[in-house]
Amino acid sequence: MDEENGQNLTKWRPTKAQERLLEIVLDPSNRMKSVKEICDLADVSRQTYYDAYRDENFVEYALLEAKKVAARYAVQVMGAFVNEAKRGSYQHGLVILDMAGMYAPKQRTELTGKDGGPISLQGILPKDEVEAQLRAMGLLPPAPEAEKDKEKPN
Repeated sequence: MDEENGQNLTKWRPTKAQERLLEIVLDPSNRMKSVKEICDLADVSRQTYYDAYRDENFVEYALLEAKKVAARYAVQVMGAFVNEAKRGSYQHGLVILDMAGMYAPKQRTELTGKDGGPISLQGILPKDEVEAQLRAMGLLPPAPEAEKDKEKPN
């Protein structure tokens, strides 16, 4: 058993037709071709094509081979992204920073209470303490009595 990918490669191997099909499918220059064109290039029938993609072993093998192809092009792709980022492409810059673990899109999380309603804070903290903390964080305007205290001369 191949421990790296979990597939038992000693028992399953692609047929010659599946090998030809996979070679054509994995060639990036064929990515926009139709099933008929792919079959013609691989010299296989459409039935062979569809049978192959119904075979779990073939699909697993094809995915592993696709990862190898992607790895071969990864350096070129990264170089292109860096060049575009240097030219000022904001999106390319974000992708590079994200891949380096230096950027994560902001996420907004909304919390709701029972049945999607507001969260009840009763019983957790007294209302005046909750309001004071929210005011301190700038989430509530100053208390009306605090405004009056500011206006009074000492």
